[in-house]
Amino acid sequence: MKNLIAILFIALAFVTLILITAIVSVRTEALEEKAIRTDEAIVGALQTGMADRLSTFFAPDVTFFIPGHPTSNDSAEATRLVRGFMSAHPVQSFEKKSMLPGSAPSLSYLKGILHTTDDDFALYATIYNGRIERFDLNEEKK
Repeated sequence: MKNLIAILFIALAFVTLILITAIVSVRTEALEEKAIRTDEAIVGALQTGMADRLSTFFAPDVTFFIPGHPTSNDSAEATRLVRGFMSAHPVQSFEKKSMLPGSAPSLSYLKGILHTTDDDFALYATIYNGRIERFDLNEEKK
């Protein structure tokens, strides 16, 4: 009788472990798929030069830098600055160089060139959980 209870307990533990593994796997895949869609939406906003659409992805404490302005850590300030920048430098296109996954789920690194009517700008962004945590725009060296 004790052996039967032990076997049932082990079987129950094994089934529970399989279910937990399956749930975690499905959840991880869903998060990765959402991150890919978000990354694509951010690239799309950059390609069209839609500052308001891009700013919806800023984290509340985004680290934001564009030429001619000090670094900001406030999404409202970053929104204002990106609107001004894209108004002064109309975007022609965005050339995505790479979108690399980070070491954690839902973390990625975007690198590309923002082509404007005036100049080209190198973009580096860190995206975590669908939010832009870091946004650095620098004049492209020719």
